[in-house]
Amino acid sequence: MALSYLKEMQEALIGLEPREMLGELIEIGKGLSQLPEELCSDDNRVSGCVSEVHIIAHLDRHGNIIYEGRADSLIVRGYLAILITALSGMKPQEIVQHAEKEVMRFTSETNITVSMIQSRANAFSNVFKKMIKLAGAL
Repeated sequence: MALSYLKEMQEALIGLEPREMLGELIEIGKGLSQLPEELCSDDNRVSGCVSEVHIIAHLDRHGNIIYEGRADSLIVRGYLAILITALSGMKPQEIVQHAEKEVMRFTSETNITVSMIQSRANAFSNVFKKMIKLAGAL
């Protein structure tokens, strides 16, 4: 999907009231295939999140990154689903060099973290930072 998915999600989320946004995030998160629990180690944990969030990354046979994740919070699972879908399939260097601008634009345009509990708002940023770190390590 790559970053074009963020544009699709932006169109779907822009202008939603906070309650509607929460509902959409929960629905989006329901579609996330959860990372098997045995892969949820301290090394894979997203630091700075109140909820339990884990992410792993590996390369497919074409050298594209594939992310997998798990979150115990329904809202954070929605964040995770959006970011995994948007970033999986890209080359690691593309993520490291170009994704931040697009993700920050998405965050700003949709106000996805506005009027959320602060710890949940921080989760989006912390998940994204972990994904950048994993991409840089591959």
